[in-house]
Amino acid sequence: MLLMYTWNFAARETKAMDGEEVKRILDRHHEAIESVQDRTLDDADLSETGDTRQVIQQVWGDLKDHFGQTGTSKVLSLLNPDLFVMWDEDIRTRRRRKQDDPKGTKRPDRGVYFYLKEAGYSLNTNSMDFGKTAEDYVIFLKYCKLMLEDIRPCPVVQEKEMPPTKLLDEALYAFYKLETE
Repeated sequence: MLLMYTWNFAARETKAMDGEEVKRILDRHHEAIESVQDRTLDDADLSETGDTRQVIQQVWGDLKDHFGQTGTSKVLSLLNPDLFVMWDEDIRTRRRRKQDDPKGTKRPDRGVYFYLKEAGYSLNTNSMDFGKTAEDYVIFLKYCKLMLEDIRPCPVVQEKEMPPTKLLDEALYAFYKLETE
């Protein structure tokens, strides 16, 4: 729980909760999340009727209401780091820094959303709203699954002693976040 607070410290939803409330929220979804505990991203069934997709659809709304969309991905990743990949706003939409825009406003640039569009995924939102629904997260996981297939043969991936989903998180962070700082 401490790790969740540390990783999600910026979310006002998380700041407003105490440990007992967090426990109650997680207890509500324990059975559903436990049902995919033996899954990894490699064998996750994200099809329309797939068990992993159904669990995400079942828990996303309530978790998002309490932890926000970034916090929800982090909570899920803490509960099953071999299956769920974390994301944040920079990874989803990669906004430009305010100082890069003379008007002082952020604008979408090249986050995962744009790569998903180019890859032919059917997205029902614009880049500013991408990530608010369970379906958006399922699409993101499908994309991560493809990335994992592409990078798994690389020696650096084979040498790392971390779940491949965490490796993807680190790579996405480096690609989208560090470049903007």
